[in-house]
Amino acid sequence: MSFAKHSASVFSTRVFMFLLALIQSILVTRTLGPELRGSLEILNTVPQLIVNLGTLGIGNANIYFLGKKIYPEEKIISNSIGLVLVHGTILLSIAFAFEQIFRDSFFLGIPQYYVVLAFSVIPLFFFQNLVRYTMLGKQKIYDRNKLILFGGLTNVSLVLCLVLLLKLSLLGILIATIISTLLTSALSFVMLSRIGRISVSFDFRMTLQCIKFGIVPYMALAILNLNYRADVFLIKFFLSDADLGNYALGVSLAEKIWMIPQSIGIILFSRVSNSTDGEANIITPKVCRSVLFISIMAGFVLYLLVPYVLPVLYGKDFTPSISSFRLLLPGIVLMAIFLVLHGDLSGRGKAWYALFIFGGALILNIALNILMIPRLGINGASIASSMSYGFGSLTLAYAFARRNNIKPWDVLLINRKDIQDLYDMVPIRIKDPINRAIRRFKESDT
Repeated sequence: MSFAKHSASVFSTRVFMFLLALIQSILVTRTLGPELRGSLEILNTVPQLIVNLGTLGIGNANIYFLGKKIYPEEKIISNSIGLVLVHGTILLSIAFAFEQIFRDSFFLGIPQYYVVLAFSVIPLFFFQNLVRYTMLGKQKIYDRNKLILFGGLTNVSLVLCLVLLLKLSLLGILIATIISTLLTSALSFVMLSRIGRISVSFDFRMTLQCIKFGIVPYMALAILNLNYRADVFLIKFFLSDADLGNYALGVSLAEKIWMIPQSIGIILFSRVSNSTDGEANIITPKVCRSVLFISIMAGFVLYLLVPYVLPVLYGKDFTPSISSFRLLLPGIVLMAIFLVLHGDLSGRGKAWYALFIFGGALILNIALNILMIPRLGINGASIASSMSYGFGSLTLAYAFARRNNIKPWDVLLINRKDIQDLYDMVPIRIKDPINRAIRRFKESDT
């Protein structure tokens, strides 16, 4: 299967998931209002952050060990199951310890049983994460996409039933998450059994090797996740739940631009792991500048449309989200650079570039948020995040170009051939009306 087809498959999945998420977002946001939407953001952010920070790079190591056949498939799978039982329990304990420490700040006003429901899925999230990485290592991109789609469809369906029909509000959303996560985990187990025999073991030496291999890309992604979510906790600390609800909506909409670079970055990591540096130096710059161009175009369209579309979809209570969304867009667009280049650098075993650069960006982000949120509210958080994203992404592009003896503008600036190649990828049924319109325009002009 070609790089383009794998990328298109992942992107198509993300587009469909975006549509599902949009439906759910509209329903949830209009039902909850800004204040409860802020509470939901905290309840969603902490489990996701705990899992993302707690993977220790084991998923990336699974991809590498499977691709290089360093360990037998069954050994990798059985060790992954053992890790879920051991490490998943540890992550759950860390989450509840975090909640107890910050009960009077980040979780103020949120009922305890809501926290228990939200955190209970952490071991299952960790299991699904490892299964998806294992599928990437086996190049089972379509099976991975099926899992993602199943989870999204199940969650949206349950939210519609529990929130819209039974009027369970925030409680219904949490219950829907638990049920859909259980069902998706069961399907993940079935699909994993098709890759290799399922058994449970815990190989301490192998686990240490996994962590040793994956620790640098893990730390880079951990810092990136902290960069994404530091503003959520700081807004909760300085401002109100309603402010956090407005900001969370703006962020969730802006981050949809990442569908393309995330899709390509996932496949690029797998592809570069099996390519020479020379081959990667041809593929990656072309992919990066093309994806950046598409992201800029998407950002420009969204910037123009959001003042008209957001109040219609989500209601006038969320009008403050418009300005925070627009201020966040430049940084979100530039993050496309990171999402592509990080996949390449991880595949080469050079993820420490992103680690050090975005470590600096994280410090910048936190400092700017502390300075700007008390003065400018959620707009200050958007400016701070946008500046840190832009600084980190452009610095990484320069470091990538210098390391590989590539001109920086070859990584960032699209050329005419790239545009033609992008146009050639457009399906004929879409291109034909465009070509006819261009011909008619030229005829009328003459």
